[in-house]
Amino acid sequence: MFQKLLAWLGGTATTKDLSPFEALGRQGTGSVILDVREQHEWASGHVKGAIHIPLGRLGTQVGRLARDAEIIAVCTSGGRSSRAVSILRDAGFEHAVNMRGGMTSWERAGLPVSK
Repeated sequence: MFQKLLAWLGGTATTKDLSPFEALGRQGTGSVILDVREQHEWASGHVKGAIHIPLGRLGTQVGRLARDAEIIAVCTSGGRSSRAVSILRDAGFEHAVNMRGGMTSWERAGLPVSK
């Protein structure tokens, strides 16, 4: 109930966004990086091993994701991925979190990008 109220108000139950370094550190531990950008943005560079589901298709493709895994949502700057976290939480993904600053922060930190 609380999560639905927060989503209705435009927020999430996420208490803390992850930094790009925290997201990188959680790769390989069962966490999934979910890139919600559009195809042309994805093609310009993404986190290696990330799953790509554009935000507009997320509602119909959540079945591709494991509900018990930590899902780390990422976009360009953090806005769309924050919305993705709300959608995921509403769909029962309790461990959905946002990567603060998106791919912009990831690239500024000098972290690896795949094309």
